[in-house]
Amino acid sequence: MPGEMESRIRVAGLTVALYHTHDYLRRLCRDYLVPPTAAPDLTVSLDPGEIEAEAARPGGLRGTPGQVESLCLCRKLADLLPTYGVLLFHAAAVRVGERGFAFAGPSGIGKSTHAGLWAEYFGATFVNGDKPLLICREDEVLVCGSPWAGKEGRQQNVTVPLGGLCFVRRAKENRIRRLPAEEAAARLLSQSLTPREADAAGSWLTLLDRVARLVPLWEIECDISRRAAELSYRTMTGSP
Repeated sequence: MPGEMESRIRVAGLTVALYHTHDYLRRLCRDYLVPPTAAPDLTVSLDPGEIEAEAARPGGLRGTPGQVESLCLCRKLADLLPTYGVLLFHAAAVRVGERGFAFAGPSGIGKSTHAGLWAEYFGATFVNGDKPLLICREDEVLVCGSPWAGKEGRQQNVTVPLGGLCFVRRAKENRIRRLPAEEAAARLLSQSLTPREADAAGSWLTLLDRVARLVPLWEIECDISRRAAELSYRTMTGSP
C-alpha cells in the first residue's frame, strides 16, 4: 500500500514483520522492536480497504486510524499464532516473583481492577493488562507481554511461567474455587480469539486443551476490595 512501513517486533519468542501505514503502530511496539535485519518468523499485513471496512462495520473497532490499524494487525497476528504454539488471550496478567497470574472474564467484569489490587497491595507488576500471549509448550504454559495492552497500556516485555488463571465474577460475597479442566474449557474458549483459518483453528483447540491441563484454573466471585484480592492472592500463590 502507498506509504507502507515495516516494523519488526519480537513477541512470544517469534520475530514478526508488521506492515503498516501509521506511525502509531511503531510507537505502540517500541518495547518489542528488533533490528530490521532480524529474520521474521511470520509476516502480517492488511489488505487495501480493510481498515475502512472494519471501522464501518456495526460494532467494529473504534479509535484513530492508527489505533484501528494496529488492532486489525493484532487480530491478523492472533489468527496466525496458534500454528506456532501461541495464543492471544483476553485477560489481565501480572507477575509475582518469577511466576505470572492471569484474570479473565467478559469486558467490564473487573479483571483489570482485580489485577490492579494485586499490584497495589502485594507488589505485583503488570505483564499485560488486556491481551497477554500464552506460549503453550508440551509441559508448561508461559505468559508474556504484548504491545496491545488496552487503554491503560500496562505491559512489560517479559516472559514467565503461568502459575494460575482465574475467571472473575462479580458478587457481594467473596469466595474462590478450583475449576476442573472440563468446566473451564468453555470459558477458555470465550477468552481467546477464534482463528479464521481452519488449520490454525485446530491448533488453537489443542493449545486451549493444553492450558486446561497444565495451568491451575480458578473462579472467584468477589467485590472490589482488599479482602477479595487477599483471598485470590493467598489461594493462587499458596502464600499464608
